[in-house]
Amino acid sequence: MTTNQRLKLKAKGKELVRRDYLTWLIVGIFLIVDGFRTTFEATDSYNSGDITGSFSTSTTSNNIGIATITVLIGGAMIGLLVLAITAIIRYSITVSLKQLAIEGLKGKQVSRMDTLIYGFKESLGRNVLSLFLTDLYTVLWTFLLIIPGIIKGYSYSAVPYILVKDKTISATDAISLSQRVMDGHKWEYFVLQFTFIGWYILTMIPLVGLWVYPYTEATYTSYFNDLLEVYYPSDSGSSYSATDTDDQDDDEDSFSIYSDF
Repeated sequence: MTTNQRLKLKAKGKELVRRDYLTWLIVGIFLIVDGFRTTFEATDSYNSGDITGSFSTSTTSNNIGIATITVLIGGAMIGLLVLAITAIIRYSITVSLKQLAIEGLKGKQVSRMDTLIYGFKESLGRNVLSLFLTDLYTVLWTFLLIIPGIIKGYSYSAVPYILVKDKTISATDAISLSQRVMDGHKWEYFVLQFTFIGWYILTMIPLVGLWVYPYTEATYTSYFNDLLEVYYPSDSGSSYSATDTDDQDDDEDSFSIYSDF
């Protein structure tokens, strides 16, 4: 992607936000809240680590009883249940917001409330499984080294858009297609994101994020919509099949992770 193409894409993003600011604001607000959630969890984990450390030192000397262990196990199970419910809600909202973004891109008049529950009522299990697997795979790749995890994260970045465009695609096919779509485009997408770094810095100023996040999301949605045009021509109703395209690109699933960034 040339500099001129990026400028045109960003200009399109600005125009989309001006044309239907409320739609893109809803999408942007989720990103702001999600950012605060991530920061809070990181801080909370750090503090919990300190508390756990001091707890271990204290209770070891006092010989933790069976009742205490039972309470800890019960607390852990409740924590996992809350985590699972939170993940389901978050993944479903992510798909719903991508649906709202795609509809906003098309300029269609849609019920925002109906669209916001799209991820819950349309293939809930598939949506959650797809995004859970992308997170899981990214974490597993990150265990190798940081860079492989980042690269695979970019490989999976088209998954939520694919889930919106194709109601019949399976979780594994959505992930495979995302890798195929991003083959040769990961660096391009990284550069596009990097060009917004100045805007992201400005979000430290109160209320600036109410423009920045809608603007960036409108631009990214336009970008992925263009990439997926090859597989889903505009409103053609066609569905992708894992066997529709040549199989020689399957080397995306190999460990040659640096070749196509």
